[in-house]
Amino acid sequence: MALASQVQARNNFNKAAEHLKEEIFSALRLGNIFEFKERMKLWNDEKVQRAVEQSGIKLADKRGFSPAHYAALHGHRETMIAVKEAGISLQDRVDGIGTPADVARSLCYENFAVQIEIWAEQEKVAEEAAKVIERFDYSAQSKSDIARSAQTINNEALEVLLPKAA
Repeated sequence: MALASQVQARNNFNKAAEHLKEEIFSALRLGNIFEFKERMKLWNDEKVQRAVEQSGIKLADKRGFSPAHYAALHGHRETMIAVKEAGISLQDRVDGIGTPADVARSLCYENFAVQIEIWAEQEKVAEEAAKVIERFDYSAQSKSDIARSAQTINNEALEVLLPKAA
């Protein structure tokens, strides 16, 4: 009986998580930032994330598109900012489709694609800085120095990429 109850609970959770995922993608399709943020608060809840990881549910549609791909597909800059703020990677690659920047570029959103590339590069720099901090367990002062260095690198990346948009 206890096992059947656990299985039923897992099935109910999976259905609820899939429904929440559909609501997230629906908000993205419509460019509804408020709804997207509200649904992401639920999705990012610590308890939900633990259960999602155990069940193997991914925040992607059937094609493998992430929320960042959706924002790029619909050319929603403000939605992409919300996606970025929600901690969703802008570097995800879908076989045969590419990254969110590739999606935007394929739809002739060139300036938007360049902006996504800049944000993705900033994301990579922040990830690398976090790895360095974790590896060497720097003090708070060192962490702020690394953050300043990462910002400098980001600014340099902007200088390189912005002429592409012109």
